[in-house]
Amino acid sequence: MLVFPFSVCTLPLALESMKQQQEEGTLMSPSTAQEISFLTEPEAAKFIRLASGTLQNKRVQGSGPPFYKFGSRVLYSRQDLLSWANTRRRTSTSDGGAD
Repeated sequence: MLVFPFSVCTLPLALESMKQQQEEGTLMSPSTAQEISFLTEPEAAKFIRLASGTLQNKRVQGSGPPFYKFGSRVLYSRQDLLSWANTRRRTSTSDGGAD
């Protein structure tokens, strides 16, 4: 059985609110009820100092940071970018780790 946090009659209002939050670049995470700040691909690339093309390639290969897809629009959360970047932290050049 599916349980929704809102009644069916308020669904259009909830969807409109989510659409507005998406356009503004903010959306509440249902699991933490914290605001998520979204970045576009160019903004995300600039934030972690990578080329947009590198970010695109990593997304296709499945080795990049987690992302959100709204239609054809790709968005990244700052927290996901920071978490992904932290997995690439090294203490020496011989430390193989994830690439």
